[in-house]
Amino acid sequence: MAGAIHFERRELGNLRDRDLAAQGLMVTNPPWGERLDEQEQAAWLYAGLGRLLGEKAPAWRAVLLGGEVTALDRAGMDLEAQWKVRNGALTNFIRVSRPRPPAPREPLRVGEAPSFELPEPAVPLFNRLRKNGKHLRRWLDREDIQAYRLYDRDLPEFNVAVDIYGDQVLVQEFKAPSSVDPEKARQRRQWAVTATRAALGVHREQVHLRTRERQKGRDQYRKLNNQNRYQVVREGRAHLLVNLDDYLDTGLFLDHRPMRLRIAEEAAGKRFLNLFAYTGAATVQALAGGARRAVTVDTSRRYLDWAACNLALNGFATDRHPLVRADAQAWLDDCKEQFDLIFCDPPTFSNNKGREDFVVQEHHGDLIRRIMKRLEPGGVLYFSCNYRRFELEESLRRWYAVEDLTAWSLPEDFRRNGAIHHCYAIRHEDD
Repeated sequence: MAGAIHFERRELGNLRDRDLAAQGLMVTNPPWGERLDEQEQAAWLYAGLGRLLGEKAPAWRAVLLGGEVTALDRAGMDLEAQWKVRNGALTNFIRVSRPRPPAPREPLRVGEAPSFELPEPAVPLFNRLRKNGKHLRRWLDREDIQAYRLYDRDLPEFNVAVDIYGDQVLVQEFKAPSSVDPEKARQRRQWAVTATRAALGVHREQVHLRTRERQKGRDQYRKLNNQNRYQVVREGRAHLLVNLDDYLDTGLFLDHRPMRLRIAEEAAGKRFLNLFAYTGAATVQALAGGARRAVTVDTSRRYLDWAACNLALNGFATDRHPLVRADAQAWLDDCKEQFDLIFCDPPTFSNNKGREDFVVQEHHGDLIRRIMKRLEPGGVLYFSCNYRRFELEESLRRWYAVEDLTAWSLPEDFRRNGAIHHCYAIRHEDD
């Protein structure tokens, strides 16, 4: 059969345009599970499969076998036929579908004039949004950026950040001190939302509002809502899930965009380690860039489940690229594997059960020395943190080759706030 059939083991995420003829038939029984978290991952895998066929093979047909109709629906393809069958005690569905070419989805940009008449107090913020949007437009279009920061507390009277995620807007209000009259704070918040809607020409349903305040302990991870609405945004070749309603953070740190894209550029054929990985966005970028193996470590089960969905959406399997729930420092002590490319973005502070609490300024030196034991000669560690007064331990510069990438790593939409993070490339001295 070798002359007629080609057999190959490869992940869906590594499928390229050249692999697909103009017309064809895809028959697949994608992974699906009985547990709720497995079903959610399967649903996002189907979403990734449907998107991939819509982009690369719109003239094909697809036959999918699955156990959950809601998961199959996530593929977003046009249904032609369906059969309900039994497999022992399990109910399965066989679907014949046609891919749906993706509709053009332009990310939001600021217009020249307000889309409706503004109250006078909202005009200064509209003018600043228009100025920022004009400054960023050429860069956004050239770099094909879908998620970005438009405004970050530029005006004292509007203490908010405005972030764009595709066709949705997140307005984050930084909680006013108790000395500010609550009614006055409410009015300013309303003006901020009004100015944002007018500048971007969006409906109320497209604007998500949050209030941020200083968090203690694990409060930053607590759930604020239970809407479970996730949106897909594209970053380079990766597609990433964000949630604009349920958590304090969205699942994607926008200021790390340049570093994630750099990881994608450098990852081909390499073993990648992501420590304090959050929702695994850097892992997805490494795999999209051709990494042969990726290991993702975080203490949060919720964020690792999110990371699993991110991997599934992009066609990568967690059995080949494990997600590890563990304290990073303890895991490093037990790890015997070597890596060529490592990304580490620890929190400023975190509580550890049974161990000393982690404080980045105090403990980063020991953490980096542990990481460097797992870094292959010729490899690189990208170390980042968002503690504004961070200073790298001086002895690290004597032991390793350290390159300060902070200025390079700040994207255009964050240059007005130059202290948002610090970033270093660290290599073995003899490389």
